[in-house]
Amino acid sequence: HDIRVKYNIVWSFEGILLALKSFFNKKPKQVDILFLCHDVHRHAKKEKKLYAPLIDPIIEELCDNFKCLTLATPFSKNFGSSCFNDVQNYNYKILIGFLKRVLLFRSFVLLDSKKDPLIKAYESLLKDFKPKIIFGIQPSVEICIAAKRLGIKKYDIQHGIISDVNYYSILKREKIDQQGWPDMVLCWDKESSKRVDNISHKNVENKIIGNPTYHSKSGQDLYKKFISQRKDLDKYRSEWLITLTYLDYGVYNQDKCYQEIGIPIQVVNMINKTPEIFWRIRLHPVQIRFFRSRVDKSLNNMIKDKSNVDWDTFSNIPLGSALHKADGHLTVESASALDAAQNGIPTLLVGCPGVSSKDKADLYFREYIESGAMKYVNAPDLNKDDLNSFEDYKNRFNSKNASNQNG
Repeated sequence: HDIRVKYNIVWSFEGILLALKSFFNKKPKQVDILFLCHDVHRHAKKEKKLYAPLIDPIIEELCDNFKCLTLATPFSKNFGSSCFNDVQNYNYKILIGFLKRVLLFRSFVLLDSKKDPLIKAYESLLKDFKPKIIFGIQPSVEICIAAKRLGIKKYDIQHGIISDVNYYSILKREKIDQQGWPDMVLCWDKESSKRVDNISHKNVENKIIGNPTYHSKSGQDLYKKFISQRKDLDKYRSEWLITLTYLDYGVYNQDKCYQEIGIPIQVVNMINKTPEIFWRIRLHPVQIRFFRSRVDKSLNNMIKDKSNVDWDTFSNIPLGSALHKADGHLTVESASALDAAQNGIPTLLVGCPGVSSKDKADLYFREYIESGAMKYVNAPDLNKDDLNSFEDYKNRFNSKNASNQNG
């Protein structure tokens, strides 16, 4: 039950089977830089291969001068020729270490860092590769502890809103004290940097680098290649992207629409009443992987006229491409709001009872709300005028961008 409820996003029977088979995979003797990435973050394609927009742009800029390897983290099923760059699966030791933890400690979670078999498994794996540096998308506490014991530097690449999960979790801190931090978190913006300082009580350093998906040559080349195939978009007054929010299906919410697809019913009503706006809709990657047919069916039933709505195209391209040249972005509380801000696209945060609130929006996005890049509105108060409230911000952003280019 715990595996089904807590781990179904990152685990699969195929992934576990491939972990067993990886016992026979030949390992490289040494690498300079080790990257860590799960299938969940490999949600784009480049040259017809699975591409991780946060990791792969960095690898492309480093691989000419350093030997790089990406580990498919537990329990991924994508690696080898299906992936862009060198992605390999060596999860056999990790699976055995996890099973030993369950048998010895009767626990899925870390209880004793000194005796934990999973940490020892990561130590053994890292000794095989001897990397100087590890870059990961929120690398696990266990691999951070193992790497520290071996003197290997660890960098966490921010992949969304900095919140109280993994090593930021207060509950986890109570059990393992201050062990398991990376050496540095590579943040997208000042607000994220401040949150790292606050949540970690400055136990971990951070550096603002922007989002590699957009602030790297290869990243920009990827998302700017997107050109809409539609020929009739000029007839629309504006284009907006809606990103659906990840949710646990089966969890009650008084808004049945949100409970089913991740946006309040008022947003669907607005879509149905605005034929002059072209609505790009993007499913959350977890919805795409596990609930695609269910969300497709719900959207088909809820949206009356599909001529100005497209969720198929924009769910199957990189987020940067889905945002490209959009006039605005709407979401309940998705971290895609940060992606939009990185591209100068304003976000309308729509509050949903039991899910988001003004206080929560201020907690995560205060800097952007104060700058005018984002605006919060309760779902019952949502109207078309809210879509037109960002002209001042867009003018300031475009003016600043032009000044930077001329300078």
